[in-house]
Amino acid sequence: MRFKTLSILVSTPVIFFGIWITVRSDEAEVLATLPTQASEDLFMQEAETAFLEPSSPVFLDPTASILDAEAVDLLAVVEVPTSEFFINSSTDYYVSDATEYDKSEGAELTYKPHFSAQNTTSETEVLDPIRQNQIEEALSVLPLEHAQSTQSITLDYSPQAHRGLAGGGLMYLRAVNISTEEFVSVMVHEMGHNVDSVYLDSELKTNPSGFVDGSQPVYTDDLSVEFYQISWASNTVQKSSATQSDFVSGYAMSDPFEDFSEHYNAYILNGPAFREAATSSMALQEKYDFMKTHVFDGQEFYSGGLGVDLSVYHWDMTKLAYDYEEFMSL
Repeated sequence: MRFKTLSILVSTPVIFFGIWITVRSDEAEVLATLPTQASEDLFMQEAETAFLEPSSPVFLDPTASILDAEAVDLLAVVEVPTSEFFINSSTDYYVSDATEYDKSEGAELTYKPHFSAQNTTSETEVLDPIRQNQIEEALSVLPLEHAQSTQSITLDYSPQAHRGLAGGGLMYLRAVNISTEEFVSVMVHEMGHNVDSVYLDSELKTNPSGFVDGSQPVYTDDLSVEFYQISWASNTVQKSSATQSDFVSGYAMSDPFEDFSEHYNAYILNGPAFREAATSSMALQEKYDFMKTHVFDGQEFYSGGLGVDLSVYHWDMTKLAYDYEEFMSL
């Protein structure tokens, strides 16, 4: 889900219930409260049973909760900076700066986003640096330009929080009641949304493509449009030729944006299974080739190999097995 207009869109459950944000050139504001995990779970049961696209808009009071997440300047430094956290008394958030840095002498420049945490307790404060380290290790595996598309990551320590949410350079991740493997897989999926909405975004913004992001048009020079058009005639209508086998998951069938992020996740964490499934679907082969050519500049991933078969229906890529240790060692 990409966020550009202030409204609430109920999307497929658990991963992306929540908010649209208004993004400006130098800052972003998040104004909304998030649905409970219970409502997401109920919706998932209904959606999985009916295989329907949940697209009914729900509007919440935008004054209920306000988080000002101003973008920070990125600093190029030589040594790994020490994370310095402070309590912002007005928001009850822990905050650290976004920074570019070298992990070791002679290493390529790596990226560390701005981190914050919410709904923390004395117990979860101990977990916070562990989760940050997991994110930073995963980011170091991804192309630098992809990592840079995410300026801010908020870790939510409420057990009722949704698992993940991203768009416009922001990312929210639930940091509790989730395994390390699933936590990182959700982060990769969310990164797909920021790659889609930031890294591949339009520069000219002159010719609308017919796809819309909230109330904002997606322009024809947005590279993502080529991906959307493989299976989609519009935001809500698939091409008449599209079949279930043209998607790596049921969740990818929700809309073009989830389609992008689910295939982004599959490309990285289950590359071998994605390539195998693509041999039986021309659309999947096009999606794989798009990721390889336009998103990863020819880089391919070989983590996976744990018996995942993408020719069999799966609802959600972030729930599938992958070789975590192999991925982190890339």
